[in-house]
Amino acid sequence: MNSNEQAAPVRTLFQTTTRVSCGVGGLIVSLLLLAAAGGCARTEAVAPYVAIREAQFRTEESAVDRIALPLDAAGRERIRKFLRSGGDTRKYDTGVVDPGAEQRYAGLLDWLSADRTLDDLSSSELKRWFTGGPVFQVVDARERYALSDTQVAAMSDGYYWWVFFHPRSKHLDQLLVTRVVGGKPLGD
Repeated sequence: MNSNEQAAPVRTLFQTTTRVSCGVGGLIVSLLLLAAAGGCARTEAVAPYVAIREAQFRTEESAVDRIALPLDAAGRERIRKFLRSGGDTRKYDTGVVDPGAEQRYAGLLDWLSADRTLDDLSSSELKRWFTGGPVFQVVDARERYALSDTQVAAMSDGYYWWVFFHPRSKHLDQLLVTRVVGGKPLGD
C-alpha cells in the first residue's frame, strides 16, 4: 500500500475498523498480555471436588472398613501406618516411605480423638494442617449413588484428602484418608 492509499475499512457486527496486520510480534504481545491478565502465579488451590482413589491409595478396602471417629488406638495406628507408607498400602511391608508423617500429623490425630461435628471443620485450629475449608463434593465410583453434601465433607493438606462422613447428623462418625491425585510430592 502506498502513501496515497488508505486501508479498506472492515465491517464487523459491532463496529467499523481499519484493517491492521499484527504479524508474529503482535501475536506474542497479545499472548503475553493474556497471560498477565490471567495470572501465571502458582497457587495452592483446592479442587472443587474430591475423587476417591483406588484401594491401594486409601485407608479402607470398602465402606464397611471406614475408620470410626473419634479415633481410638486402633484407628490412630491404621492412619499412622497409611501415612508412613506414603499413602500406598502396597508399601506397608516394604519400609517407611515418609518418616516424618507421624510427627507432622500427631496433632491432627489428637484433634480427631475427640468428638467433633461438621462445624468444627471450619475452626482456625485446622489451618495448621489443611489448605482450605471443607469441600462437599465427593466422587466415589464404588458408591451406587453420588454422596450427598449433607453426608460427607473433605479437607486436604495437598498430600491427602481427609474425608469425613456424617450420615445421620452433623456429628463426624467415620473417616477415610486417600492420597491426592497429582498431589505434592512427599517431603515438600
